[in-house]
Amino acid sequence: MIRRDVIMPGGGLGWLLVSQIEHARLAGTLAAEWGAPPYPAVEPRDELLPAIVRHDDGWSEWERRPALDLATGKPRNFLEMPVEDYLLIWRASIERAAASSPLGGATVAGHFLHLLRHGLVWEQHGTRAAAAAHQWGAEFESLRQGWLEEWSATIAPGSARGSAQETALDIAAAAVSWLQFFDRLSLWFCMAEQQEPAELPTCGGPPVRLIPQARPATESDDGDVLTVKLEPWPLRTPEFDITLGARLVPARRYVDAAELAAVPWRTMRWRLRLVPG
Repeated sequence: MIRRDVIMPGGGLGWLLVSQIEHARLAGTLAAEWGAPPYPAVEPRDELLPAIVRHDDGWSEWERRPALDLATGKPRNFLEMPVEDYLLIWRASIERAAASSPLGGATVAGHFLHLLRHGLVWEQHGTRAAAAAHQWGAEFESLRQGWLEEWSATIAPGSARGSAQETALDIAAAAVSWLQFFDRLSLWFCMAEQQEPAELPTCGGPPVRLIPQARPATESDDGDVLTVKLEPWPLRTPEFDITLGARLVPARRYVDAAELAAVPWRTMRWRLRLVPG
């Protein structure tokens, strides 16, 4: 779950809670529209787009009853999770992706293996969490290699999906890079109301610059509208609207997940209109 600080309609402090599954859906929506020159389109599309859309499906059970930080009473942000919880959630996400396609499983596993090996726990030798992380990493590295072998056997040399210059391993490595990029791009929108420009490196193209635009004097009746210019323009349509579901809750100390679930949440929706310069 993504938790960001907001001001409630009445002026009090609140949290906007964005589901990891909604975040992944947004990543997939952007991936499906990506590919205007000078940017390449996502390939192999049929296997990779579903993996991007569903790469956080393992959060579904957790988000039905989100864990609380016992010290603060806040619903835990995804950056505040115990390692053991991450490993269970990532396992479920990878297994669901692998059920769709071996390349999907290998891609999602590669994404989470990268996060694990670049996390602080990976270097904390001698701790229970580090031991669990290394055991998990070894297991899923082995599974990933099996999925890659299964998938690469379906690629004929010289076909549209493979050649001497672009091997199955090259395609698989690029697939992880695609997922990582759209994960970062979606998080840029989800984690905060952005006010400053940002530049993100892309896959196979120049960096893309995201430039938030000033809000109009009056807001539309259907919720917040944030306009963002992208330079160069990377999407296949000249203008693209995004709708993202979230929940708004008062910022206060919650005793348990049942208390949090009892709060009358409403769905917050806003459009991110991406307009060429």
